[in-house]
Formats: sequence, C-alpha cells, structure tokens
Amino acid sequence: MNTLRIQTPEGIGFTLPLAGPAVRLFAWGLDFLIVGVVWILFTTATTLAGFVAEELAQSAMLIGWFVLPFAYSMFFEWRWRGQTPGKRVFRLRVVDAQGLRLQPGQ
Repeated sequence: MNTLRIQTPEGIGFTLPLAGPAVRLFAWGLDFLIVGVVWILFTTATTLAGFVAEELAQSAMLIGWFVLPFAYSMFFEWRWRGQTPGKRVFRLRVVDAQGLRLQPGQ
C-alpha cells in the first residue's frame, strides 16, 4: 500500500502518496548530518566558554545533548508545516491521519 485514502465527512475521497523507506532514510540522514554540524559548533562554543565557567559549560553541553535533536525536529516540523530541512529537500511532509497539518500536541 503506497497511498493513503481519505474520505471527508462531505463524502469527498482523495489519496496521498506515501514515502518509501529509502527516501525517508535519505531525509533522516540529511537531518542527522545537519544536527551533527550544529552539535559540533555548539560543542566548540561551550568548550571555549568552559575556560571561563567550566561547570556552566558542562551543564549546557549535557542539556544540549538531550534537547538539540528533539528541538530541531519539533521546531522545523512546526514552523515548516511538517517538514525538516531533510524532508523539505526530498519533498516529504508529515501529516495526521486525515491528511491535515500537525497540531502542536501531536
């Protein structure tokens, strides 16, 4: 099954194409690469800041380790209507089961 069939309450039916595993993997890989580059820049900045306040820099790195990957996905999927930069390059979009834009709670 490579399409999602949706029936509206008004009786109008339409289909949305579903992405295959290969294109999803490429999009994820590009996002992983972007997060990796941002992480290297963040680590470099906090290491330099560690010369001034070592404990604060260590705390920032620990928090960044957990927050960065999640914040990246949540920010871009909310801001770009279901797309991260990797998904945008490969023309993918995350939608809910009715084909609508994701809400913040989802």
